[in-house]
Amino acid sequence: MNANESKLKNILDVCCGFKQFYADKNNPNVLFCDLRAEVNPNLILDFTNKLPFEDESFYLVIFDPPHIAPNRGSEKSIMVQNMGSLAKGFNECMRVLKPNGTLIFKWSEAHISLKSILECFDKEPLLMQKSSRTSHFCVFYKESVKIDTENQIDVEVVGNIHEIRGQENVS
Repeated sequence: MNANESKLKNILDVCCGFKQFYADKNNPNVLFCDLRAEVNPNLILDFTNKLPFEDESFYLVIFDPPHIAPNRGSEKSIMVQNMGSLAKGFNECMRVLKPNGTLIFKWSEAHISLKSILECFDKEPLLMQKSSRTSHFCVFYKESVKIDTENQIDVEVVGNIHEIRGQENVS
């Protein structure tokens, strides 16, 4: 898949794996990405690097990173390294998310607590749901950005419609 084809997708799954969340594992709206070629993603990429997409490209981003177990004897250093990669991946997901977009984050507490992971992120989830004994789903929302605070004008993106609201200057 080339860059132009990826622009036709509205949903990004950064670590799709075997697409276990999907009713339609070939959904044409989803850009399926993973580091592993054997899971047949649309695009092979590593979320710990800068994602190859423009800012604010997707309405929905799904981030279900691998749940790496720390090795015995070096638990602290591997945990710190892993959490730094997760924070970088999370920030990249937020960068490519459109204003008023949604990020779904899934985490399994098999080895590292959700609380420890969320402390690495600079944003708090809007919603959280524990789905099993160790798995959690968190939903993050990206607010629209004000572009002219002096004249109190902002742009809200709703679907493909841009609504501009503001105060008219009266002289």
